Formats: sequence, C-alpha cells, structure tokens
Amino acid sequence: MTTELFSYLSTILVKYTALFRQFCPEAYDLAKKVNNELPDEENYKLLTKITDLLQKIKVLPGDKIFYYYDTKGMPLDLIEDLAKEKNIALDYQGFYAQLNIARDKSKRAKKHKESYA
Repeated sequence: MTTELFSYLSTILVKYTALFRQFCPEAYDLAKKVNNELPDEENYKLLTKITDLLQKIKVLPGDKIFYYYDTKGMPLDLIEDLAKEKNIALDYQGFYAQLNIARDKSKRAKKHKESYA
C-alpha cells in the first residue's frame, strides 16, 4: 500500500470512528494512533482491532428513526435517549434524508392544493 493511500485511508478511518465516538470511544482513540510512522504490522493490528470494535456497534437505520418520529410521534430526543441506553448508534444522515423527502412532498402537495383553490 502506498504512503498516500494509507494516509488517505487513515484520515477516513478517524472521521468514520468519530461518528461513533459516543458508542465506541476506544475505536476513535485507536484510529488516531494509526499513522505512517508505525511499521505496517503494527498499523495492521490497530486497523484489525478498530474493525472488530466497530462491528460490535449496532446502528438504527435512518428510515426506522424517521418511522418512529413521523408515524409514531416519538420525539427525536427520546429516540436518542433510548438508543444511548442500549448502545445503539443512530443513522442521522438517513433520518434527515427521509425528513427532507417528507418535507418536499408536503410542499408539493400544498402547492398543488393551492393551484386548485
């Protein structure tokens, strides 16, 4: 693996583990130790350990979060509290994507309704 590629991948790894820092701070701390100065074998061991830790994290998909929020009326902060209790990460990106889709549908329906009024 080239130095440039390794540097790029380790940067991505730190950013990725930062997303799950709340649920797995150890993975984030290990990711920050991965660098070009370490021998390849030590970096490989660190990467393997980080991967193992991240695989243990459970994630609630954004569409499920949106379902509970929109259909069941659960406030987002309650969903966050429940997820934190159970060490479940939340897919906020997916949630907000679903929220934006619903908002766009609502705006289009409103414009459509106003055009017939």
